[in-house]
Amino acid sequence: MYYVATGERKELTLLLLGETGVGKSTFINGFINYLQYLSLQEAKDGESLWLIPSSFTMTDDNYEERKITCGHDSNEVFTVGQSATQSPKTYVFNTPDNSVRIIDTPGIGDSRGIAKDKENMQMIMSHLSSYPELHGICILLKPNNARLNVMFSFCIKELLTHLHKDACQNMIICFTNARGTFYKPGDTLPALGQLLQDMNKHDQSIDITLNKDTVYCVDNESFRFLMAMKHGVNFSDKEQADFDASWTKSVDEYARLVTHISTLKPHTVKDTLTLNSARRSILDLSRPIAEISKAIQNNIELEGELEAITKVSTQFACFLKKNAIAPYNDVVLDYLDHLIRVEEDKVAVRGNGGELKRLQDLRRTYSKEIEVVQKAIREH
Repeated sequence: MYYVATGERKELTLLLLGETGVGKSTFINGFINYLQYLSLQEAKDGESLWLIPSSFTMTDDNYEERKITCGHDSNEVFTVGQSATQSPKTYVFNTPDNSVRIIDTPGIGDSRGIAKDKENMQMIMSHLSSYPELHGICILLKPNNARLNVMFSFCIKELLTHLHKDACQNMIICFTNARGTFYKPGDTLPALGQLLQDMNKHDQSIDITLNKDTVYCVDNESFRFLMAMKHGVNFSDKEQADFDASWTKSVDEYARLVTHISTLKPHTVKDTLTLNSARRSILDLSRPIAEISKAIQNNIELEGELEAITKVSTQFACFLKKNAIAPYNDVVLDYLDHLIRVEEDKVAVRGNGGELKRLQDLRRTYSKEIEVVQKAIREH
């Protein structure tokens, strides 16, 4: 076992966030194994451990596909492009020193569209309301994303938009599948650094330092390797040696991660929830403001009511500007424009414009919402 007990267990809560397909569920299964078994050999000799059902396909020495599956859960759906995790779910496991509570979440960038992403974020916020504090907020990334494309920017900003600026002190960045980049962040780190720098230039409060305390590189392929071996798949001695080294490296990184978040002042979840409520309130109040503004031409007595509602909206806007990492996701329209262009190409081939119209309507809706938030902030 890797840990030696030092006394009463400390409770730690870790929120996982990331793009669809980045490997959050595999990260959790790796977590429990790497904290339980010091070496790959010890894991092979020990009991199979997994918290979340996992399914993947690999090719054996005869180039025949083998599907490796462990467990079943209706909350996990293995459909390409969709978030495997359908709703937030909390998993708890113990080490001698800590009781670790990990919150798994649906991924951002779901192939079912931006409306599904918004729905998933609402589910995440609702789930967080059950917990008073977070010790760590882990954003999972793949290490080989060299370009600041619209999808990458949308996913990062969508996550940051929903967090209170005080949460920056509890953020960590974990790079998955890092064996291929020599257990370093790879090309993604400069792209991420550029994105955060650009946000700071636009007066958005990004107090996130990228250094050894906040950046972790793990290789959860070792967990898959273990599951494949336990399903009877044979590997060469060299492959086993490679994954044994990968396992040892990941053990060290996960242990370092737990040690780090255990030293942090927890983020108060209520602060993040209040922030998102303020944003929703601004949008909700925009409709009566617009309706009263029209009706006021015929009824001057409504001026007082308009002033009162506008004052409340302004107070919410002031709170949002002061406390949000980003008041709104300013990349969402670029992301929708990208999706619209892709759909226009499809329509040119198959002639069905239903999805294109839906995306165009969605863009108008989000454009209006951004305009409402921008106006409320400007007038605060």
